[in-house]
Amino acid sequence: MSTESPGHITRRTFVVASGLAVASLYLVGCGGSSSSTAPPTQVQVLNFITVSRILTGVKDLPSEPAADYLSGLEAAGLELSPNAFVAAAFGNEGAPMSMSDMKRMGATALPGADACMRAIAGAWWSGIVPTAEGGQRVVTFQDALVWRTVHESSNCLGATGSWSKPGEQVA
Repeated sequence: MSTESPGHITRRTFVVASGLAVASLYLVGCGGSSSSTAPPTQVQVLNFITVSRILTGVKDLPSEPAADYLSGLEAAGLELSPNAFVAAAFGNEGAPMSMSDMKRMGATALPGADACMRAIAGAWWSGIVPTAEGGQRVVTFQDALVWRTVHESSNCLGATGSWSKPGEQVA
């Protein structure tokens, strides 16, 4: 039995809908041949995190899931592999600091760049990577950025459902 008011959604509905929306952003354009399944090097992971900060808009990304995201996205068979995109974003000048830098290096103009950028951002936000078979694989839920938007898991936010009623004070 639902206790939600008309016009309000439940927490579960919000989280499920958010996850599906984020996942759908990067599933468009998945295809092509799968890349090597060798684990990424430390340099590849650090460069991936640098580019991911720009694509997600989040400066303090958790480093723990980065190698798994990169490996998963490499295996997904995107038209443009994340490693190729990151290499192009770094170009000859070193670490990009903004989208403008990545555009100047030509990374964003490569065929498949849009789907690759969406896949990278979508993985960080949802904690899920696409698979070559067209499915999805969960890398992490705890470190998915969507949880930062919903709440801090260690903080009590008030009475049940209080998060869904912005501006209301719970006694």
